[in-house]
Order: sequence, then C-alpha cells, then structure tokens
Amino acid sequence: MFDARRAEWVYESDKPWLKYQFTDVHGKLIKKSGELECEMKCPTANIDKIVLDKILGSLMGLALGDALGAHVEFRPHEYLQANLVENLEGGGTWGLDKGQFTDNTSMALCLATSLIARRDFVAYDQLVRYKWWYQYGYMSSTGQCFDIGSATKQSLARFAKNQKDFANKNNIPIQYMDFLSNRDYLRKFNVYCSEAGAAGNGALMRLAPAPLFFYRNPEKAVEYAGISGQITHGDVKAYDACRFYAVLIVGTLQHKSKEKLLDKHSTMIIDRDALKAVNLSDDTDTTAAIYGQLAGAYYGFNELPRKWVEHVYAKRFIKCLSKWIVYEGENWSHNQIDNDNDDDQIEDMNSVRQTSENLRPRRDTVATCAYHIEAANRINYDDAIGYSPKMPQSSRRASTDISNNNNEVCVASTSVHASHSPPVKSVRRTSHHHIFDASSSKSTEHA
Repeated sequence: MFDARRAEWVYESDKPWLKYQFTDVHGKLIKKSGELECEMKCPTANIDKIVLDKILGSLMGLALGDALGAHVEFRPHEYLQANLVENLEGGGTWGLDKGQFTDNTSMALCLATSLIARRDFVAYDQLVRYKWWYQYGYMSSTGQCFDIGSATKQSLARFAKNQKDFANKNNIPIQYMDFLSNRDYLRKFNVYCSEAGAAGNGALMRLAPAPLFFYRNPEKAVEYAGISGQITHGDVKAYDACRFYAVLIVGTLQHKSKEKLLDKHSTMIIDRDALKAVNLSDDTDTTAAIYGQLAGAYYGFNELPRKWVEHVYAKRFIKCLSKWIVYEGENWSHNQIDNDNDDDQIEDMNSVRQTSENLRPRRDTVATCAYHIEAANRINYDDAIGYSPKMPQSSRRASTDISNNNNEVCVASTSVHASHSPPVKSVRRTSHHHIFDASSSKSTEHA
C-alpha cells in the first residue's frame, strides 16, 4: 500500500547533492562536503550581491571561528593564557588539518541544506540531517562525526527511536522515514526530542541559517530560530538565546547600525575578537563559531581575513550553499504573501509539546521577561527589525517564573497534542518583538 503511494508520501530533492551519498558500495565512506563541490550547481538567477555578502559572511564566519578554536577545544583557561591562539592552526585536540571544522559548522550545514532542499522550515527534516551527520558523517569535514555534545546525542537517539515507533504505528517502511513529506504525518510526529533542562550551547552554535533564510519576515525568522534550537535543546534558556541571537542577525541583514544592535560603546574587529573568543578557553570552537556567525553577517564576507578564508575546508561548497539560501529564501518570502500556512505550521509544532500541569505558553515568558529587565540590558527589537507593538496586559507574567520552567520541556516517543487553543494572532506575534537578554543566562553544558 505504502509503496504504491510512494510519490505522494516521500520527498525527493531536485538537488541530489543535498542528500547523503557514499563513495563505496558498502555505504561506509560518505562523500564529504568538499567532495560534493564539483557536483553542486549554483542558482542561475541573479543574486543580490549585498545580501549574499552578509549571508556568506555569516556562514564563513561561523566556519572560521569553528576552525580557529578546534585545535584547542577543551583546553583550560590557564593553558590558553600561557599559549594564546594567534592564528589559524591544525592539529591539537582533534588532529584536524588547518581550516577543517567540527560539529558547529557540520550542524549548521545540515540546517542550511534542509532549508534549501525543503524550501521551507521543516524541523523533522532538520533532525533527519543531524541524524545523518551523527550516523554517517554527513556534512562533516572528515567524513565522520567526531565531536558531539551529550544533549544533541541524546536527542538524536530519541529521534531515531521515535521514527521507528512512528513507522510501526503507521505501517510505513522504515527506509522511507527519512524522506517523509506528507503534511499530516509531519504534523503528527513529535520533533521535540530533548530531555528536560538541556540548555547547552549546541542550539546556538548552528543557528545562523535559520535567520539568514527567513530574515525578510523577521517574526518568523525569530520564531523559527527558537524552534530550530528547541528540537534538541528543550530548556527555555536555549530557546530564548536562539531567538535573541536571531534578532541580532536579522538586524545585520536589515543594515542596522552597530549602535542599534549592540551597546553603543561596543566594537568588533573580526580577526582580533575571534581570537579573543577562542582564548576564553574550554569550548573554544563553539564560542568562536557563535561570534563568527554574527560578526560575519555584520561585516560581510569581503571583510573576513583572507589569510584564513583561503584555508577553510569546503569553502566553495559554503559559497554555493549561501547563494541557494539567498535564492530560496527570497522565493519563500514571495510565496508567503497572503499565505498563512506558515502560521499554521508554527501552531502545529507548538501543539505537539508535552506539557506539565503548570506549563504556560513559552512566548508569554519571553515577552514578559523583556519588561522586567532594565532597559540598559535589553535588546531594542524596534531598532533591530523596525517594529515593536505593545504587549497586552493579558500576556504578562512574573519575570521570576522563567527560572522555574526548567522542567517544562516536552519529551515523548509519540505525538502529544495539547488541548489548549492557539493564541490569537496578535498576541502570538507580540512576543516576537520583546526578546530578553538571553546572554545573561549562563550555561555550562557543551552542545
């Protein structure tokens, strides 16, 4: 029955280089992104060069920061104080070649390929590609997954189990589960695979493709950024941090000044500050990757240090992928005119969260926190993306509540549909415009 309707249920990309491919008949050696460069075809349409400069700058900045910190990952602060990183190097912790990247960039490329292949935000497909990375080394610079955080690993294991359970329940051959396209199935599948309290930096490190793809619609860019992190890192702090950072990235693409994006006394110099991020020690690659995706988006690709860019692994792949983000993101934006399907998708995803007895809508938490933090420590969303409605009294809750929601994460092996009605459109959108300073929330867990 399922085989007879395969075309109806199973997704197939028109870009075969976005799917995992093996170089051997036994399926053990995967084609790396650097090996796919010759197979890629960039869009033939005219691409906005200014937008491309910022999007490519963000992705390449992420990869640069990742590569800069890779060789000293997990080194303590005392070591780096005595042995400051001053240039792009290889070797060290993972024995990588100069310019090769770790999990930060690999997962960001997985997210980017999903957005391009599906031409939309499909959280299920993102998890599939993260699973490919974990199992096969998809989008890895070495062909293997050699660096993965505990929260991400747990979530992907749960996702794989959920796939098997869902396939058995719905009589779907397991080999088709990675390519589901049927909207009803995607709605039923619970993509929130994180354990309660998982708030590591693994959600933020890969974030950039989401706001880069959807920046033309700031509200959805911010909301999708939060969801993109929450599917593997369920704690509210990870969700809020992703949305906060998305505001900054969207602001760079709307040519907001540094004074409006950051404190007016802040400065950023890419090579100097990237090295500063690395020399903070411990999770060096991730810290620098998080810095690089914002700095690259602000300054653009043409301002990145050429002495480093020339060594980045798979740089041609990243350049072509950036063009597709520009192209498909613009097409997506045009297709959203008078189309509320995306609003429905967000509500569908929210409806499958498993809620505790005292769980309240997470958006209200984010909105209210912005009102309870002093103005000097809060991002001005109006300056960042140009729109800031009033928060209705009904949406407010005590700012202290946010610290009590560590266990409000949904984890279920089957779909759970909440019985609450979705909030009205105006209330739901209001929360997108009041993002509290998530950078004040400290997290010690890696990825």
